[in-house]
Amino acid sequence: MTPRETGGRERIINEASRLFATKGYDGVSMREVAEASGMTKAALYYHFENKESLYFSAVQSLLQQILLALQSASNEGTWEERLESSANAVANAIASRGMDLLTLIRDLGRFAPAEGSWREQMGDVVLAPIISAIEDGIEAGDLASRNPTWLAWMLVALVTVGARPLVGKHDPAVVDMAVELFLEGARGED
Repeated sequence: MTPRETGGRERIINEASRLFATKGYDGVSMREVAEASGMTKAALYYHFENKESLYFSAVQSLLQQILLALQSASNEGTWEERLESSANAVANAIASRGMDLLTLIRDLGRFAPAEGSWREQMGDVVLAPIISAIEDGIEAGDLASRNPTWLAWMLVALVTVGARPLVGKHDPAVVDMAVELFLEGARGED
């Protein structure tokens, strides 16, 4: 692809991500994405075979953004500091893209054949630093012995729901409250 074609594709993905995240899969038309991107429908279909392929590209873009944010999060410090740093990285990535992660995940449920691939990527790659911090908390005896992957998903849900009214903004105080609430429950008895 030429730089112009790449730029057009990125613009489409950015606009589609914003629209899918706010309106859901069913609420967005290819015409609407084309208009928001400043392109014709023909140009849109040059880059994407159909709405589904555009949707998966938008989700992939968000996952890459979250992964980059997590990679820049601190890997130093206590397990609690790493957990908080990772939670803030996820919230910041979501807010910076103006995305509602829960809407995207809900809509992904409709695509059964692809379900495993996005869940594996989210669990194995994106949640890895959060899972690692939780495992360290369990090993230290600070957290109850529970499934670290499920606990990581719960923390991401708390952070995402907590940040929902702040789409487009990242408020570390909201993330801190979500982490604190999570830790209170995760420290509980089995």
